[in-house]
Amino acid sequence: MCYNVTMRKINIKAYAKINLCFDIIGKDEEKNMHFVDTIMQTIDMYDVLTITKRRDKKCTVTVENDKVTDTNAIKAAEKFVEVFNTTGVDIHIIKNIPVGAGLGGSSADAAGVLRGMAILYEISFTELTDIAASIGADVPFLLHGGLARCTGFGEKVEILPQIPPLAVLVAYPNSGVSTEEAYARFDKQSKKTFNVRIDDILNNIRENKNNRILSTNILFNIVSVLNPDVANVAKYINSDKIPFHATMTGSGSAYYALYQDIEKAYAHKANAPSEINAQVYQFVSSY
Repeated sequence: MCYNVTMRKINIKAYAKINLCFDIIGKDEEKNMHFVDTIMQTIDMYDVLTITKRRDKKCTVTVENDKVTDTNAIKAAEKFVEVFNTTGVDIHIIKNIPVGAGLGGSSADAAGVLRGMAILYEISFTELTDIAASIGADVPFLLHGGLARCTGFGEKVEILPQIPPLAVLVAYPNSGVSTEEAYARFDKQSKKTFNVRIDDILNNIRENKNNRILSTNILFNIVSVLNPDVANVAKYINSDKIPFHATMTGSGSAYYALYQDIEKAYAHKANAPSEINAQVYQFVSSY
C-alpha cells in the first residue's frame, strides 16, 4: 500500500515516473499541444503527501524541501472540491522528486492529491480520469502507475503487462530543463530528424535485449544543447556498458539506466561525479 489513512487525514506516496522511450508525432496548433507516443513506468522515488480535511471549501498547500509552490496539487484539490462538492483540504508535501528533471513530480503530486481525496471522501478512482486529464498530460497515468503506453497529449493511457522488476540508476544535474523551451526548439526544426521505435524498444526491454544502438528520446539532442549538464549526465550513465537500456526521461534533465543486477547499479552509482546527483531505484507496479 502507498497510503496511511485516518478519518480526517491521509498520508500518501506520490511516485515518480520514467519514460522508457519518448516520441513526438504531431501538434495541435490550435491548442499549442504536442501529440506524443511514450511508454511510462513508475519507480520508488516519491514525494510524501499529507492531506487533511477542512470544514470549509478552501484548499491550501505547503511544500517542504523545495522553493516552488506545487500549483498542480492545488489545481487538483480545487477541481475535486468543485466536481464532488466536498469540503477543502490542507496539503503538505515533502518533496523528494527534483523539479525540471522529467520525472513527473508535479503531476505525481496532483495524482496523489486526487487519490488521497478520493479515499478520504469515498469517491471511486474511476471517477477521477477527467479531472486528472484537465490538470496535466501525465496525471491520468500517475493515478495508477505501473507500466503504460500513453498517447494523445499523454492523457490516453493503455495499461501494459508489467516488466519483471529492474533496478534503475537515475542521475540528474543541479540544473533543470524548461519543458516549454525544449518543445519550442523542437518546433523550430525544419524536419523531424528520426522516429523512436516504441514497439521495438519495449520488446527489447521485456526480453533483456540491448537498446543502446536505438534512438529512444526525440528531445535528447535538443535538450543536451539547451543544457550541457544533461550531456554530462548522459556521458556518465553511458560510461557503464553493462545496462541494456539507457535514456533521458521526458524532456530531461534526468538520465537513467536499467540494470538486471541491482548491485551493478550501485557500483556505477559510486562512480558518479560530485556535481551529479545519482541514486538507485526500482520499478513500482500499479497501485
